Amino acid sequence: MTQNTISNDNRRAFLQRLGGVLGAATVASLTAGTHLNVAFAYSPQTDSASKAGKVFSLTQMKILASVADTILPRTNTPGAFDLDCHGFVDHQLATCFSKEATKPYLSAVNLFDESFTTLAPDARQKALMDLEAGKGFDENQQNDFRALKSLIVFGYFTSEYGASKALRYDAVPGGFKSIPYKPGDKGWGNFAYY
Repeated sequence: MTQNTISNDNRRAFLQRLGGVLGAATVASLTAGTHLNVAFAYSPQTDSASKAGKVFSLTQMKILASVADTILPRTNTPGAFDLDCHGFVDHQLATCFSKEATKPYLSAVNLFDESFTTLAPDARQKALMDLEAGKGFDENQQNDFRALKSLIVFGYFTSEYGASKALRYDAVPGGFKSIPYKPGDKGWGNFAYY
């Protein structure tokens, strides 16, 4: 088996697992063309929320960081903010999306003003849950937010931590075998893509 074949097999298995997390339609749109390679090549920054991004202004980056932190907060494991998912989103939009395709993501961030960043975590969570449920928001706003949320989650699970710690990791898959699954078990990750 050549290295290229192994890589393609690993990539296929990874995409199947990611599909279980995000849904097949979302994964298809996020992994088209060079999107996946660019995602795996991203290097997290420690200061993404404190400077303007390539697509987002400084204020928008702060809001985006708070949104990411609310979607996947830190618990006994790092959250989306800790893994720089907000910087990943900005990078991914700048390198893989046309200017037109970035509009829903910008619209989703612009649904909130800078005061969102000062809210308590439970108040931020309620605001995002209201948006997701359509309470005070229209269908387009909901769809824009869902796209943003999917890209944040994609960034989390394609990060080194997300792929190797949040998901289970099997360095060399040993063929097809049945592995018992218990409710609450983690999914499987893969080191081949970061």
